[in-house]
Amino acid sequence: MMRKRKTRQLSTVDGALQSAFTRLGLSGKLAQQRALVIWPEVVGPQIAAATRPLHVRDGILFVATKSSTWAHELIFRKAAILAGLEQVLGKGVLNDIRFLGRGYRDPEVASAPEGRVEPGPQEWGEVSLTADDQALLEERLQEVHDAELRARLERVMAHDLRARRWKEAHGWPRCPQCGLPHAGPAAECHLCRPRWTGRP
Repeated sequence: MMRKRKTRQLSTVDGALQSAFTRLGLSGKLAQQRALVIWPEVVGPQIAAATRPLHVRDGILFVATKSSTWAHELIFRKAAILAGLEQVLGKGVLNDIRFLGRGYRDPEVASAPEGRVEPGPQEWGEVSLTADDQALLEERLQEVHDAELRARLERVMAHDLRARRWKEAHGWPRCPQCGLPHAGPAAECHLCRPRWTGRP
């Protein structure tokens, strides 16, 4: 019963997010990359603490786990996790998850090209959302009526907006394809940039 209720809630979110993606032009590769952001919200704190989503390639989400034991355990939960991600991202965005039991190390600060440094939570937390940002959040979440689920999704979306506003304020260039700020040095962001043959 709880699973059915959660599925209905996430189905509602699916419609809201898909509409937002269409209005903002966030589709395809960008939609896939949202899996990295929403991963903790979908899998819950216990699994999130033992995993790190790495990247999405050809519709496959690669996730590092803290041990091979965790990797084997999550293989049995893969169908349920994939279904949960699908309810938020939409059908066809992801088609598989690969769990890598090699462990991971969280970098304290990630350095970006051209001397730019990816902002951490301490920077994001200092960014105040504008009235337009708040209106955008309300528009995206207008079809989400469950209070708890709405609050969780609002935190994720606000996180994205604050990071974007921080980058804009610090002079990060905009990608000519998707319009989002990125580190450079290429004109396009790493999501829109064409892949080189043989790139790992």
